[in-house]
Amino acid sequence: MQGGDQIIAAVVTKESRERLAGDILVLVAENTAEVQAIATSLARITNSMIHELPTGIILLVKH
Repeated sequence: MQGGDQIIAAVVTKESRERLAGDILVLVAENTAEVQAIATSLARITNSMIHELPTGIILLVKH
């Protein structure tokens, strides 16, 4: 990430929760549809970008 970039939150399913470590806000959803809905809403509210990892984990990043 570049100097001013900041990870706002991670949005994951219950199954993906164990793949994360660190000190960021993690929101856990029931399924992938709910992950997408939460991420989209939070991105609009926080003016951040959605970055989806191959593992299905979504990071909200403020650029």
